Amino acid sequence: MNMKVKRRQLLVNKRLQSFFALQIALFFTFCLCIMAIDYFILTELSNARSLAFSDPIRQDPSIFDIPIGYAMMLFALNGAFFYLLSVIFSHRIAGPMMNITRSLNAIHTGDLSTMIHLRKADYLKEIEGNINQVTTGFRQTVNTLNEVINELDDSDEKQKLQAILQHYKTE
Repeated sequence: MNMKVKRRQLLVNKRLQSFFALQIALFFTFCLCIMAIDYFILTELSNARSLAFSDPIRQDPSIFDIPIGYAMMLFALNGAFFYLLSVIFSHRIAGPMMNITRSLNAIHTGDLSTMIHLRKADYLKEIEGNINQVTTGFRQTVNTLNEVINELDDSDEKQKLQAILQHYKTE
């Protein structure tokens, strides 16, 4: 009986969501500033070109008077710059996710000695702490069970319990 429950709060983790919203807003503001600078450069190039080849009939220079090469060059430079920024920004999320996934896979295979280590400035530090805490607790439980099993007399139950716990590596 698995029913989906609608989320009632828009901000479930205010600190993290606010931080991401601010990062995205700053990125778009930065992009708009770069585009405004590009527009300024293109209009200045257009003004310089129209002064060099003054046309007595046409007094208002247009941005379309610029050679297409300048516009394409600025477009390519901006595209490469924005791509680089988006890769850097996405790596700050994808890197920690990859690290957490790799550690969870090791834990899943029974290696309870695995701890997640993220850099100080990485996102998802809260998840890192929670997973490490659960893994430490489980490792302690397995160690306690191993101690209890070792105190048992040799019997079928002891061998069955040892067979179950041999899957987990705690050191």
